[in-house]
This record gives sequence, C-alpha cells and structure tokens, in this order.
Amino acid sequence: MSSARTLAAEVLRSGTLHGLPEGHFIDGSFTKPSHNRTMESFDPGRGGEAFASFAAGTVEDVNNAVECARTAFERGWRDTPQVERARILRRASDLILENLDRLAVAESLDSGKPLQEALGDVRGASRTFEYYAGACDKLQGDSFPLGLTIWVIRYMSRPA
Repeated sequence: MSSARTLAAEVLRSGTLHGLPEGHFIDGSFTKPSHNRTMESFDPGRGGEAFASFAAGTVEDVNNAVECARTAFERGWRDTPQVERARILRRASDLILENLDRLAVAESLDSGKPLQEALGDVRGASRTFEYYAGACDKLQGDSFPLGLTIWVIRYMSRPA
C-alpha cells in the first residue's frame, strides 16, 4: 500500500491525481467527447475540492459507444472461443491489479471512502473478472442468481 499512500500524498501536495484519462474509452481508444464538454470530480474528503476533469458524455457519445459495442460483438466476440474469452477477461483482471494503487486512490478521492476500503473494492473488481474468466468455458446455459453473486463479491472484497 506504500505506492497508494505515495500517490495519495501527491494528490494532497498537487491537488490532482496526474495521468487520469480525460476521454471516453470507445472502440478500443480514448476519444474526446462529441461536444468537448467536461465535468469535474470532487473529493468529498477535502471539502468537495475538484481533483480531476473528465469527459462529459452526451446522448451522441452514448449512441456511439453502443454502436461500437454492437459492431464489436457482431465482428467476432460472439464467435470468440470460450478459452480466448477467458484469456481476455483474465488479462482485464491482471490490468486492474497492475493499476491497483492508482485506481484505488482515484476511487478514494471520488467517493470519499478510506484508501484501505478503496483498495478492497479494486481487488474485488479484479476478482470479478477472474470469476467470469473461469466461468467462460464452464457455462452450460444455466442462470446464476446475480444478486447473491454481487453480495458475495462485495463481502469478499472487504478489507480484513
């Protein structure tokens, strides 16, 4: 957690967490919002001070994202072998963990929650991708009760 604490100290010194994306992630890359509008994210732990500026989406941005997702699905995701889907989801889990400290500090700033809790939340997000990566080649058309799954993920991601 020393890296997360170092990043948090940087924020206290500079007032911002440098290196956060500013655009929408659509079709595999960051893109500017259609009307170049931005919004600020406020740190409730520091009296509501803004710590970052992000792209503010419009209906046009959402429609673009949905269309790109639909195209990606039709272009091949639905035909991607389960073992390859699992590999992709595992990679997402790995990327989350590789960026654990930065993501946790951003979550802590954005929500006002303690850093330790934010670290648990980010680890939980990584475990969710791991879980579904493991399920890729094991699903047989059954439905799983997502309410229970979400509760288990939240419970398991809490710090000890």
